[in-house]
Amino acid sequence: MRRGRKDVAEKLLDQLDILTYNNWPLEIYENHRDIIEQLDPHKPREQTDEEKYTAYQAFKEALISYYTGIAINVIHKKAEGETCHLDATAGKPPPHIKNKPHPTFGSAIIPLITPTIGEQKFRRKPKPFKYVILAEKARARRELLHKVVQEVEQKLKELRLPTPKIYYYDDLNIKRGAITRLLAGQCRYVLAVVDPTGAEIKWDTIKAILELRQQDVIVDVMFNFMCAALRRQKKKACKETPSHTFDEFFGGNHWRQCCQKRQTFGDASTTPTYKTSKTPDTPYTQRLSGKTNYGTTTST
Repeated sequence: MRRGRKDVAEKLLDQLDILTYNNWPLEIYENHRDIIEQLDPHKPREQTDEEKYTAYQAFKEALISYYTGIAINVIHKKAEGETCHLDATAGKPPPHIKNKPHPTFGSAIIPLITPTIGEQKFRRKPKPFKYVILAEKARARRELLHKVVQEVEQKLKELRLPTPKIYYYDDLNIKRGAITRLLAGQCRYVLAVVDPTGAEIKWDTIKAILELRQQDVIVDVMFNFMCAALRRQKKKACKETPSHTFDEFFGGNHWRQCCQKRQTFGDASTTPTYKTSKTPDTPYTQRLSGKTNYGTTTST
């Protein structure tokens, strides 16, 4: 009997197989366990269900890996050898379960293993990125990230799999000019992953990445819009005049329509249009999709 197409759960499990390949993440993260526990910005707060929290983190990384695999195969013939990857928030350590690193690679490692280990899993030839840019503002996290990436690169080389040229940057907002010049000069295709913990990535930075299209670069963006994090910051932001953080994140003050008492970010009851929506994630995602050929944006 012919095997039918895989369902969604099976596809996500395939990605988790890639992200946990041969227990690499458990082995590598254990080497740096002490510093990971010191730096983890996602450590669950009080009254957080740790198991559900960690499952969400793994699910999110599986989605990024899944769409990365689709992207490199869709664009391969058109931009072979000139594909690039940008992780705008690369320094997040892995989630924890009971003070132990969860054995799943994070987003910064996906551009190394999904085009290689992942492609081999599906019996396809590796399609490595030419350049990978990893941005992390905090020096300690950036140094940790560098060590983890080096260990992954070594393991890939032992399997005779290709690795990309990797560049590390600190503040993406400050260095966006240098980064976009590099991408414009070296890439025909850019896959940008933006997974902020709050409002730290300015709209002008996202806009500069999207405007690479004006230089004949195909740009694809995966943006995880953190509604929950922004809800926690909204009360303070609404009291500030102006709110520099939110204004810079949204690219204006239109987000203030959410300062009404009953309106919150990600409220599904509001009308999903730019003119009438009271939830800034809707106009934000419309701005993204309006500047890219195709893209994926999730709200959490």
